[in-house]
Amino acid sequence: MAGSASAPGWISQGLSNVPGYSNAPTICHPQIARGEIEAPIAEGRMTGISIIRSTFDYNCLAPADAASLREHANKLRGLIAKSTADMIQVGRDLLAIKDRLEHGQFTVWVEHEIGIGIRTVQMYMQMSRLAEGKNETISLLPPSTVRMLAAKSTSPEIVEKVIARAGSGDILPESAVKEMISDDRQTKRNAKLEAKAAARRSKARGARAGAAAKREAWLAQQELEKAEDQAKAQSIINRFSPEDVRFLANTLTWRVYDEFCRLVESGVA
Repeated sequence: MAGSASAPGWISQGLSNVPGYSNAPTICHPQIARGEIEAPIAEGRMTGISIIRSTFDYNCLAPADAASLREHANKLRGLIAKSTADMIQVGRDLLAIKDRLEHGQFTVWVEHEIGIGIRTVQMYMQMSRLAEGKNETISLLPPSTVRMLAAKSTSPEIVEKVIARAGSGDILPESAVKEMISDDRQTKRNAKLEAKAAARRSKARGARAGAAAKREAWLAQQELEKAEDQAKAQSIINRFSPEDVRFLANTLTWRVYDEFCRLVESGVA
């Protein structure tokens, strides 16, 4: 917004009644703050008895930059919402201007001087980036189509297909491009869903394989322990005569075995 720079008396009188005018302090260009250069007087023009002033504070810029940006503002206002080529040029100019302004100034400048929001600005700049190296072909497409192609969510494959067909003289209608983008997004969503399902199936197979492996290991351990028990039993049998073995087999129960172990441990046996 216009700052507190002085203006001729006949203009400055009643400026508080002018919409968009503000006396709020601003952070000015370093050279102005140091007094090395003079702050430019914000320009105004008369329409009947009303005064129309710029709503961006050009006092924050060096005079040369202020003059350049005023010129760009007038130019860009005339290009807004025109042809695709104009919109690409707007985006190209906005990219250049963004690098010249301090952080936060760019948004204020486009909203107050060009009259567009930051999302629209970003769309113009995306269109300009899309047109790099292929400006003539992109300019053949309708603005609505270029906006869709410039969106970050549109896949490069779709962009290349539409541009290639435009280069060969086949300008796809907006509805066809929209359908291509929609189908591509649905295909990718399906692919993601299938990848997740495959991952779940793989995890389930892994869990089943792990369980099977554990069971195999348990069975192998059981077989090993059984073989060891059989070997011990055979060593006991080898110590007795056939009659003694049959006697033990006929009389040895778990209760008898427990009592036998108790007697052995107590030293009675």
